[in-house]
Amino acid sequence: MYIFSKKRFAELVPLCYYSTVMKLPKYPVEADNEKHLYEFFSEGPLGKIRKVILYEKPGDDFYNLGFGDWNEELQQTDDSRRTNNGDRDKVLATVAFIALDFTDQFPNARIAVEGSTPARTRLYQKGPFCH
Repeated sequence: MYIFSKKRFAELVPLCYYSTVMKLPKYPVEADNEKHLYEFFSEGPLGKIRKVILYEKPGDDFYNLGFGDWNEELQQTDDSRRTNNGDRDKVLATVAFIALDFTDQFPNARIAVEGSTPARTRLYQKGPFCH
């Protein structure tokens, strides 16, 4: 599990990386701040794929970041699906921007991020700016 907070981000990510992240292409995002819900669409060879981020709050200032493709049939997020839509870095940059936006609104928030596999957890820790 990876714990993200605004303070930890500032400590771990040098200014040059932060600057790089701010310049990365990202998707337009729709937010429902009352529900802590964010949505955007991945666009690539497989078409437009709806992505959903939901912050759940199991404790004081502690949030779990749930992220995945929207499953229309089940009406829920699928965090195990591997989309392969050719836009991984843009998707990860969008998720990073959303996390920064969320911590702007909730500066004391600590966000837990854990992938559905160890490889995904490592990918989320590296983010879109460390290859």
